[in-house]
Order: sequence, then structure tokens, then C-alpha cells
Amino acid sequence: MTPRCSHFALVVLGISWLGVGGCVNDTPPATTGTVTQDVTGSNGLSLNGLSLNGTSTTGLAITAATGSAEPWSGAGLVGSTWQARVSDGSTLALRVDSATAGPNGLWFYDVSYPTQAGREPICGEDGAGADILAVTVPGVWNLNFGTSGGGAYTASTTQFTFGCRGKTVAKCLELGYLPWAGYSEEMQSCVRMLRGDYCGNGTGYTVTGQTINLYDEDGIQVDTENWNVDAAWSPNGATCIGKEKATRYYQTGVGTPTCVTDGTFKNDPHCGDSFANGAVLIDETP
Repeated sequence: MTPRCSHFALVVLGISWLGVGGCVNDTPPATTGTVTQDVTGSNGLSLNGLSLNGTSTTGLAITAATGSAEPWSGAGLVGSTWQARVSDGSTLALRVDSATAGPNGLWFYDVSYPTQAGREPICGEDGAGADILAVTVPGVWNLNFGTSGGGAYTASTTQFTFGCRGKTVAKCLELGYLPWAGYSEEMQSCVRMLRGDYCGNGTGYTVTGQTINLYDEDGIQVDTENWNVDAAWSPNGATCIGKEKATRYYQTGVGTPTCVTDGTFKNDPHCGDSFANGAVLIDETP
């Protein structure tokens, strides 16, 4: 029997797989225990991205992340295995256990890895005990915080990211900001916005469950509320910040962003009057 083609990848920082191509035997590795990754953190703060190589491979329905389509495609992936090396040097086998078609041409995947207690989903389980599914997006994010380039997105034709449903990256895709449909800037701005990454350095200033109204200049999401502007957003973070009492960081008391305390931004009552200075999204608070 011809072994199924697998893929070798490297686990970085516990939550990011950066892959290299290759076809190896489909022999599962020894059980390695659990993997450290953020699957339960605040959905307003956690990117929760798992990055893998997305090159085409003979025999599997995997398409390269060309920017013109979702990097993984369809039910043909079910049963495929990805051989991985964890950051501590141990090995790990990722397996696609199911594929479900969703809106906007998205596919959602149940991906698992072995533990001493049996296989576990990479995205964890929801409150009802069901596996949380993952969606894929071309490219990778810088997972650093409070540094130049932190939280930044890099497009790629050879790497893609798993985003767990209910977390930031997946939410932005499900809102309709699909990079392969021409909305890469909107997707990047959405990730900054949902995380409250005002300064564009990877540090988020928001909390789980905070309600916002968001809309964009393309009409994908429209303004449905007469609320106060929190900020306007670009792929690099906020382009302006609204009145202090309307901001998420003020309302939740999570602290003032450094770009406000150092005077880079001043609270502007006219922020959000129009899409200006590169802004493509605006969000409001009640």
C-alpha cells in the first residue's frame, strides 16, 4: 500500500507552525503530550493563528496560497497528515479529521494532534464539548507584542495560517474580508481593530465580549448604529482615535495605549467623520 503523502513542519512559539515542503512516510510519531498554544484566551486579544506551509502536493487537494483562493480547498483533505516538529524538539502529527463548507466559499477544518490521553483538536472545544474548527488564510502574522512590526501580517504564497473560529483571524474572514477576493487590507485592519491594537505594535487594548459596531468603506459591513467612534483603522493600526470616553480602552479600564500617552495620537472628536489617512474600517462603541 502506498503511504499517504505527509508534510514536515516546524512548530514555533507553541502556536505557529512554519513549514517546509516534503513528502515522508505517514508513520505516526510517538505520543508527545500536549502542545502549548492559546486556545482559550480572550477572543478580542488572541490571534490564535497556526501557520503551515501551503505548497501544492501530489495526491492531496491542497492548493498553494496564491492570493486568489483559500489556501486549503475542500473535503479531499480529510485524513491527510502533517508531520511536525515541536519547538522542544519532539515530533507531532497533525491530522485533518473533517472538512465543512461554510459561507463565502470558506472551508472549516477539524485538525487534531496526539496526546497521552488521545487526539486533541488544535483549537480546543467549545462549551458544549464540540471541537472548534479552523479556517485557513494565506500568509502569517508577527506574534510579537509592543515592538515595531508586532502584530503585522505578511502575505505569502508558500505559508498559510489556521485561524480558530471565534478568534480574531477567523472572525475577520467570516465578516467577509477575504484576501483572495481583494480585501487583504480590510482583513489586516480588522485583525488590528478586533484586538484593539491602536498603536500597531501587537499590543491589544480590549476585553472579551465587548460590543462594537464596525463598518468599512467597501460596504461589506455597513454602519447600523448611531454610536460614538472608537477609532478608524488601517493595516498598521489606528489612523485616528475618537473621544476618550468612546474608546474601548477607556470603557474597560485596560490601560491607555502608549501611542496616546506619548502624544502620537490625541483623542479627536472628528475621528471617523470619513475614511481618511489610509483608514478602511471604523468601529464604534455604544
